[in-house]
Amino acid sequence: MKQDDELEPVRLRFAEHQRKTDDAHRAIGRYIVQFSQLVMRMRQLIEERLRRQNDSPDLMAMALGNMAAGEIAALFFGLCKSITALDGDELVISKRLAEKVGFWAIPARNDIAHGDWIVELSSMIRGPGPATYITRTSTKTGVGRHATERTPADLDGMSDQLERLCLAVMEFGMICFELHPLQVDGSHPKLTVSDIFTVEGPKTKRRIFRHGPAAGAISFGLGGPPNGI
Repeated sequence: MKQDDELEPVRLRFAEHQRKTDDAHRAIGRYIVQFSQLVMRMRQLIEERLRRQNDSPDLMAMALGNMAAGEIAALFFGLCKSITALDGDELVISKRLAEKVGFWAIPARNDIAHGDWIVELSSMIRGPGPATYITRTSTKTGVGRHATERTPADLDGMSDQLERLCLAVMEFGMICFELHPLQVDGSHPKLTVSDIFTVEGPKTKRRIFRHGPAAGAISFGLGGPPNGI
């Protein structure tokens, strides 16, 4: 009985570690799933725009199915600019979204998907508190392996940002490809990107908001992120 009492703190400690491990796994998986939604939405919009009237949906799916995320993104934004006459702030919006996908979402996904994840007991590192680590081998600096801390809360925050980006990219593409619900139902047949999105803030910190004059005509789930995209 005494031995059981002495072991109880150890059991509780490892039960807490298992809980934190499970939470880390959940947060990692959530980001990967959310990223797949982003790529899937771009690919589906491309397929819908390029498919001929009587084609099977499987034809375009086969054509694009093996393309990497970066290739899908490049094709998606290239088609948006080619099909739609973007100008002024609309070009800024297109560039901003493309950069967020290419220079933030895809590199982050590669780190999360291909990094070596280690979940440690935080007390073994530097005292109380959750600690999850991702390590990546650097090929640019020559310093070898380095550790970057990611807590489940950090990853959930990244997933929240990715979800907002996915919704913005999807609506942007729908407008460019003339597949937006407001275009399809005839209420706004000449809907433009600037009817939904605005660019706000100083030149060096410009962000995209869903504050355009027609944004209130339909809810797209994007809401109004306080810091924009």
